[in-house]
Amino acid sequence: MSRYKGLAYLIGLVVVAPWLAYNLAIAKTVGQAREARRAGREIVMLESRSVDTPVVKSEPKLGNGAIMARVAGGGCEVVKYTPYITDSRDGLTVHTAEMVVSGGYTDLVRLVERVEKESRLVSVMFGSTKNGLQATLILQEITGS
Repeated sequence: MSRYKGLAYLIGLVVVAPWLAYNLAIAKTVGQAREARRAGREIVMLESRSVDTPVVKSEPKLGNGAIMARVAGGGCEVVKYTPYITDSRDGLTVHTAEMVVSGGYTDLVRLVERVEKESRLVSVMFGSTKNGLQATLILQEITGS
């Protein structure tokens, strides 16, 4: 065996050491690099596709306060109404409105139901004041120009 000891070290150095280094140290990194390249190619392919999304051209209900007339009544009082444009690009405009209403609990819940049917309700926050119960409604609407 002592005669082939040098040859065994040489085979271990040339074959076994690189195999161990690859499997124990860099195999996961190489796999992640391959996955990243594949995902990059997929993203480029998806970006190159043109998707035609239908745009419904309509009059905004939030910017001109038309939503207030549609949901008015029912024992609730509008305390504050603040419309603003959140984003506008590529022919689409995102209108957002904050509406603070006060009234009784059942009246406010019925109002929230009516608003959900008329517009996209993003958030509802209930709170109490010294005058009674208030609800803050955040509404959004996307319109095409």
